[in-house]
Amino acid sequence: LCWAIGSISGAMVEDDEKRFLVTVIKELLGLCEQKRGKDNKAIIASNIMYVVGQYPRFLRAHWKFLKTVVNKLFEFMHETHEGVQDMACDTFIKIAQKCRRHFITIQLGESQPFVEEILTNINGIICHLEPHQVHTFYEAVGNMIAASIDVVQQTKLIEKYMQLPNDVWNTIIAEAKKSVDCLQDPEVVSNILNILKTNIRASKALGAPYAHQLTKIYQDMLHIYKVTSENINQAIRINGPMVVKQRLIKSMMAIKEDSLMLLGSYFSKATNIQQVLDQFLTPLFTFVLNDYRDCHPEARESEVLNMLAILINKAESRITNRIPDIFDLTFEH
Repeated sequence: LCWAIGSISGAMVEDDEKRFLVTVIKELLGLCEQKRGKDNKAIIASNIMYVVGQYPRFLRAHWKFLKTVVNKLFEFMHETHEGVQDMACDTFIKIAQKCRRHFITIQLGESQPFVEEILTNINGIICHLEPHQVHTFYEAVGNMIAASIDVVQQTKLIEKYMQLPNDVWNTIIAEAKKSVDCLQDPEVVSNILNILKTNIRASKALGAPYAHQLTKIYQDMLHIYKVTSENINQAIRINGPMVVKQRLIKSMMAIKEDSLMLLGSYFSKATNIQQVLDQFLTPLFTFVLNDYRDCHPEARESEVLNMLAILINKAESRITNRIPDIFDLTFEH
């Protein structure tokens, strides 16, 4: 029934839709009160949130209700009952995409944009989520920040938005500067992967403004890429090509892949392509393309070719002079 209710969103004039939706929500809330058992209540709560998420026109017209719904989703993000956290994150990103401007403007009766409140409390909101759910959360908030047309405001929001993963990143970099051996530690490798995935989702949501974040981590990310590739090649030399099937080595290879996916994601959305070429191209050749040429075939990352295709399609004639170098480094072995 709730799927059917959700499927007819936008089919009625706004006043009829409002009356209809209010009636549906009241009935579902009443049903939730009547039912006993966590399973039943969780199912009904999930259906309520699904229905609400399908009616962005109503949410945009009723700020207090929208804020209440989002705060309720944040409560659900701490609920470990099966499926509830996934539902909360999926509904949150749906609402963030459809109502994003409402989160970055100061609403009547508020002292600051709601996104500021979310960013201030982000650690407490996501502390019980699984990594994949955190990535969804970050993409949702990134959609809100992308809606800002005030560059100064947007830059400050991006700083605050990325502070948590950047703090963990900076700790890893500080340890790696003491000894690169830490980059073979499974927990460190896992943390790097999670940070890269968070950045991929942030890049997807923010688009061109993600450049502010990428410039902060770019050089260190390439150094991690290089050391990780060396670790993989050494493992292959010692143990043979089959070592790439081991869990830790697969995770190391995922670091390389995700680093390249992050670059491809940003390049595809960049608006100042000359800045991309000036700022990112030389280190890319130094670390990534030379590595592609030199590493063991089993460790060679095909995502390099996808990333290059995105960059070349975006840059067009501005990268023509580097095409011979690209061919030399990717096809001459």
